[in-house]
Amino acid sequence: MLSKLRRWLREGAILLVVLAGVIILLDVWRSPQMPAMFDSTPLHTLDGETVTLASISEERPVLLYFWASWCGICRFTTPDVARLQSEGESVMTIALRSGNDGEVSRWLSRKRVTFPS
Repeated sequence: MLSKLRRWLREGAILLVVLAGVIILLDVWRSPQMPAMFDSTPLHTLDGETVTLASISEERPVLLYFWASWCGICRFTTPDVARLQSEGESVMTIALRSGNDGEVSRWLSRKRVTFPS
């Protein structure tokens, strides 16, 4: 009876080690990789200025906030991100498929959101 229990424990331990190894390998294999030139890709602000992620993150990390005028959740999160930015936190806001610069500026004005541009 004791030998049967030991065999079950040994097989269970082997199964756990194999399962942990598979999980770790899958995690490494699926880990996202940033494109090689991502930090030097030019981005333009609403003021027409060109910046790069490398230039704005030289001194400290930057929170990238992706939002859209049509995004329902963004209505709730955008004011908090704007508050963080007004308190001096380093935040880069990126509007996705929200129109041209004029449309984005009008939307921000209507919602009374002030992101430094």
